[in-house]
Amino acid sequence: AFLKAIEGHYRLISFSKMERIIHSRGHTAKELFELRHVKPQKAVDCVVYPSCHDDVVAIVEAATKFGVAVMPFGGGTSVSYALLIPENESRMVVCLDMKEMNRILWINRKNGTAMIEAGAVGRNLEEELNKSGLTMGHEPDSHEFSSLGGWVSTRASGMMKNRYGNIEDLVQQITLVTPTGILERQTQIDRISAGPDLNEMILGHEGTLGVVTRAIVKVFPLPECIRFGSIIFPDFQSGFAALYEIERAGCKPVSIRLMDNMQFQFGQAVKPEVASTMTKWIDTLKKHAIIHGLGFD
Repeated sequence: AFLKAIEGHYRLISFSKMERIIHSRGHTAKELFELRHVKPQKAVDCVVYPSCHDDVVAIVEAATKFGVAVMPFGGGTSVSYALLIPENESRMVVCLDMKEMNRILWINRKNGTAMIEAGAVGRNLEEELNKSGLTMGHEPDSHEFSSLGGWVSTRASGMMKNRYGNIEDLVQQITLVTPTGILERQTQIDRISAGPDLNEMILGHEGTLGVVTRAIVKVFPLPECIRFGSIIFPDFQSGFAALYEIERAGCKPVSIRLMDNMQFQFGQAVKPEVASTMTKWIDTLKKHAIIHGLGFD
């Protein structure tokens, strides 16, 4: 009855075993290991791909009527086990994959905001905004896979938060479809004195309250200049002291990260192969200078 009720309210529906399994796991090391080497545990019963906000409303209404559990799915990069289905779950479980809802609905350059659908993946979203000379400035480690809806649902933090803030600083309005209706703050400004703030209630809900379908977020002009640099310290404590002084001086760069030697070596080990002979030669000279000239390991 549920499947009949949602006909015409999705772009695609899949009962494929592989898709069902993939949509029932996140990206923790444990989940990925079990996906490869252990017999798959309980999976969703089907994967539905809605194409717009109204599709999600119709699906959630039908799920409420027929007692079906709904699980939102963005980029699948969850590391909180939120995609695992309890073994004692007896209801039909439907995964709503939001990837078809990936459009920028509008951009307001005057007040620096844009309404974006929840399925927009970070890397693709940034490319589209860049075409208009804009950036959202939110870049979590999962940027190339995770989605706007996922950022909101997990209260995500980004590597450029020093300049642009975390997701809670960037969203102005969130649209959440719940079993009892649509939850949405009526104002499109940063802050109001009347509370409680619905955005704060929605941020970090991990899909337990409903399905995020879209959000109004801040967008910024692209920076005129972007520069990258690195500094090598004799030990971790010296690097930590440098970050402390940078913070106290108030001259924070957009992104800054301190790595220990183990993490640095691992990063070099998985570094992509460089095609340019000149670049390889320069990298070799740098490595020789660091190890033999400065005495670093």
